[in-house]
Amino acid sequence: MVYYFFNPKRKGIRAILSMSAKEPGRYQITYFIYSQYSNKFIPSSDSIRDNIRVCLEQLDDEGFQREKVKRFDLFEVPEAFVPTRIIPMTRCERMTERLLREWGIESSVAV
Repeated sequence: MVYYFFNPKRKGIRAILSMSAKEPGRYQITYFIYSQYSNKFIPSSDSIRDNIRVCLEQLDDEGFQREKVKRFDLFEVPEAFVPTRIIPMTRCERMTERLLREWGIESSVAV
């Protein structure tokens, strides 16, 4: 289990949520910061918690969003990163999305 998180306001920072290898049975958030010197993301710190819900709340409080499809790439340039578009969940949102697409209007639903 590995989940990839990004912060839309701070493009040079990423986070990975995974099972801890250091302490089995616990969860670990590893933060990565993009280095202009080496042109890649380097790990900066770890945060180990007992509960995955606490980890998710911590990431949410810090402004991170989960990337649903793409995998973390150490060598990806932060400015080139485009998050996967989130598909509207409710029927009403899907109908609105379809209607906007038919009219040729750019949708702003969950980017």
